[in-house]
Amino acid sequence: MRLNFFKQRKASSNYSIDMMPRTRKQVFKDICHLHLSKVFYIGLILLAFSLPIHIVDLTENILVVSLTENLSGVSSEAEINEIAYNVLALQNIVELIKIPLWLIFSIGLAGILRVVRQYCWIENVSIKHDFRIGVKQNAKQCVLVTLIFAFINYIANYLINNSYMVADQDYSVILFLPIAAEILIVLPIFFIIFVCISVYKNTFVQNLKVAITLLLNKYVIILLISSMGVLPLMVITELGFYPSLIIRLIYTLGGGFLLIGYCLFIYNVLDTYINIKYFPELVGKGTIWNEEI
Repeated sequence: MRLNFFKQRKASSNYSIDMMPRTRKQVFKDICHLHLSKVFYIGLILLAFSLPIHIVDLTENILVVSLTENLSGVSSEAEINEIAYNVLALQNIVELIKIPLWLIFSIGLAGILRVVRQYCWIENVSIKHDFRIGVKQNAKQCVLVTLIFAFINYIANYLINNSYMVADQDYSVILFLPIAAEILIVLPIFFIIFVCISVYKNTFVQNLKVAITLLLNKYVIILLISSMGVLPLMVITELGFYPSLIIRLIYTLGGGFLLIGYCLFIYNVLDTYINIKYFPELVGKGTIWNEEI
């Protein structure tokens, strides 16, 4: 029996069956081979919408270096504590500033998710046209999901920043738990929700249920793949300004490849646990297997 809240978005198909790839791994190879410049263009769009976040992060890096560059010459404990408090205050302010910047990025992501879906389903793609449709269809929920994530991220970073000033080590360790929960649970769930937004006409709660279902069944592999998308950006701030700048640019420009690969992976998991039961017409969508059903 089909659940009413699962309604897939419609997309016309006009791709020769003989040309269809047999697996989603082959879909990824075909996209990279046939639309390589477009994949980099997707990366440019992601870079444009994430640029304010990168600028704020890099500015923070410069300011932290400026605040701590003379730390080795400071002997007074009071001065050391003052510098530490200033650094922590700066980091907390930066995380707060980034909340609206994440929302700006989510609007661009909303449009790109539609573009990526079209490529993955082997549909005709006009990046400009499909981007606009994607923003119209997906932006509302993408902004909501991103807003929830941004506040969770702010609270987690606020606690971990202040944990360094807590004398009680046992209590200090507890303050690290929210950031661990964000990485191990929240991010994988929200990444899945973003993919679901472009496939189904679900509410946030309905997409959340789908995401939890997938995570419970494929937690380890989903966590590993999701981590590939965030861990590099979490550690590059320790490398210094110029290495961080270069890696951010390369990483974001390659974001199209990461996003397409991740979406194709989640499509496969959706086929196994959702589509095969409720939407058999979406199973293998974009492959010859789907066309032969």
